[in-house]
This record gives sequence, structure tokens and C-alpha cells, in this order.
Amino acid sequence: MNYDIFFLEYDDARSGSFAPLPMIWNNRDHVELVLGVITSKDPVLEDVDAVIARIHEAAELVPLKNLGISTQCGFASIEEGNILIEQDEWNKLQLIKTITDKVWS
Repeated sequence: MNYDIFFLEYDDARSGSFAPLPMIWNNRDHVELVLGVITSKDPVLEDVDAVIARIHEAAELVPLKNLGISTQCGFASIEEGNILIEQDEWNKLQLIKTITDKVWS
């Protein structure tokens, strides 16, 4: 696969394990894998420590410097949208910032 960045959905059990990550990364130092570990489907905020643990789990397979996080999808992935209000979206984005500051700072 001749791509530099992969956005991967990992917000629920249906998404499966991180086992495929090494095959996607394939020891390519310039490739970044963005883990969609924050759901955009509901307003409940994920536990910071649980998300950090998942990032470290992925980092056992791919170097941390090649990983990033995001929401699993956009905030309006279907016509009717998700059950989030604008403030919920901002809260999710702040959560991502909090986690990235702790992991990559």
C-alpha cells in the first residue's frame, strides 16, 4: 500500500485487535497510523487512562512515533447525524488533546 497515513477505526470491539498494525506499517518509518479510539457516536467521554493503555498496547506493535489518535469517524457520518451536540464534539476534541499531550509530550 503506497500511502503515508492510515486512519483506522478502533472505537469498539467490532473493530478487532491491533494485530494488523505491523502489516500495515510494514517497517516504513514515514508511515503514520492514526487510531480512531475516540467514538463520535455518543457523547460519553472515554477514560483517559484506558485510551492511553490502548495506545501503549498498539505501541508494542508499531513505534509510538508512528502512531496518532483521532475520533473513529467524523461527527456527522450519516444524514441524521449522531447524538452529539456541538459542545460534546468540543469535549471529544479536548479529550484528544489531553491524551496526546500526556502520551507524546
